[in-house]
Amino acid sequence: LAQRLTSTRAFEFVVTILITCNVAIIGVQADYAVKHLERKVTPTEFAVVDFFFVIAFLIELLLRLAAEGPVAFFLYSKLRWWNVFDTFLVLMSIAEEITKLSWKSAPDMSAMRVARIFR
Repeated sequence: LAQRLTSTRAFEFVVTILITCNVAIIGVQADYAVKHLERKVTPTEFAVVDFFFVIAFLIELLLRLAAEGPVAFFLYSKLRWWNVFDTFLVLMSIAEEITKLSWKSAPDMSAMRVARIFR
């Protein structure tokens, strides 16, 4: 099922739209941060949107991983280096979300946001 789903044009289209929207949101968040330097707290809406994208990209990654199998996904796929990079980004995004939930004053992980653009 995962292999059939991930090999469709519709799946690729949805993922492309998610990536494009995520880049746009990162731009909006960066613009907001520059215009509101005095604020130390990020608006709740940004946190909700970030969480949505983390879940969406996690689902996409798990579907692709299930479709290819872990060995092929990381070792034999033509896209193995992108798969490793994508896995790293998703895991770092999950770590960022856990950090934000765990600490009131979470460390700044904005460098990871920029890396997500390269996805």
